[in-house]
Amino acid sequence: MRYKVVSPDGTCVIGADSGCLVTNSTTTLPMGSQTVTVNEQLYQVRYSGANSHLNDSPSSP
Repeated sequence: MRYKVVSPDGTCVIGADSGCLVTNSTTTLPMGSQTVTVNEQLYQVRYSGANSHLNDSPSSP
C-alpha cells in the first residue's frame, strides 16, 4: 500500500508522484529529514520510505 500526504491547500507533501515535495526516504539526508515549504510555512519532514509502516510523531508547540 502506498500513502500520500496532502496539506489542506492541496499540496502533495509526501508521495510517489513527481509533484510531491518529498518522494523518497529522508533517512540518508542530514538529520534524517527534509525541509519543505507549504503555504509559506517551513516543515521538517521525516519519511522512512514507501515500504515502511505509517506512524506519526507528536508536534512541538
